[in-house]
Amino acid sequence: MTERKLASAIYPTASLMNHSCKPNITASFVGSSLVVKNSVDLKIGAEVCNCYGPQYKKMEKSERQKSLKTQYYFDCDCVPCKQEESISFYKCLCCVECQGRALLVSESRARCHDCHVEYDASRQVAQLIDYKRLLDGIEALSPAQAIKALRKARETLASGVVHKNSIEIAELLDKEAYYHSIIGNRNLSAENLMASIAILEKIYDEGSIELGREYHKISEVLYNAGDCSQALSFATKAKSVYTLHFSHDNELVKDISKLCVGLKELL
Repeated sequence: MTERKLASAIYPTASLMNHSCKPNITASFVGSSLVVKNSVDLKIGAEVCNCYGPQYKKMEKSERQKSLKTQYYFDCDCVPCKQEESISFYKCLCCVECQGRALLVSESRARCHDCHVEYDASRQVAQLIDYKRLLDGIEALSPAQAIKALRKARETLASGVVHKNSIEIAELLDKEAYYHSIIGNRNLSAENLMASIAILEKIYDEGSIELGREYHKISEVLYNAGDCSQALSFATKAKSVYTLHFSHDNELVKDISKLCVGLKELL
C-alpha cells in the first residue's frame, strides 16, 4: 500500500494550523472536502498542530530543521525538536562497541547514543550504499532472485551494520513478503510481514497511521493464506487506528470495516 501525490490545494482555515513534527491531528479527504480529526485527546485551549512534512519518527532533527527552514523559512521549536534525546531506531547504525543506536555525525563517522563512543563508520556506510543500489534495481530481478538477494542483504545489514530495530531491516522484510506473495508463498509472506511489523511497532507510536497500514496489509495476506482468525485480529487493529485518524466516510475506514465483517462471517 503506497501513497502518491496527485495535486495540491489551498484550504484557508486549515492553513492557519502551525507545524509540529509530532502533530495532534490528521488531515484527509472525503471527495474534495478536507477533514481534520484530532488523533489525541486535546484539552481546551490546546494548540491544534498539523505536520508540514517532516515527521519526528521519520527524520532526524537536523534533517527536519533543514527541510522546514528551506521550504517554510522558520526554525521549528516543537516538543520533539526540543527533546533531542528522544532518538528513535528509524535510521540508526549498530554501534561497533555496544551494538546500541549510533548516528552519523559526518560522511564516515558515527557516534553512539547509548555508550557515546565515536568511531569510523566507513564500512557500514558502504554496505548501506550497496543496500540502496539493490532496492533501486530490484525490479529487474525475477521474484526468486529478488527474494534471495533481499535475504542476503538483510543478513548483511543485521550482522552489525544497522541497529536490529532499524527501518532498513523492516523494509527488507516487507520487500521479501511482497515477492513471496507474488509467487504464492502466502505463509512466508505473512511470516516476513510479522517480523517487519514487530520492528515497526518499536519505531512508530502506538496508533500511528503507519502501523494501521501495515496491520491492514497483513490482514489481507493472512486472509489469502486461509488464517481468518489472525486476519481478523490484525484487521481489527487496523480499524482501530483508522477510526482514530479518519472519519467514517473515509475509504480506508470503509474498506477495513468491510473486511472485518467478511472475516467474522467466515469464522
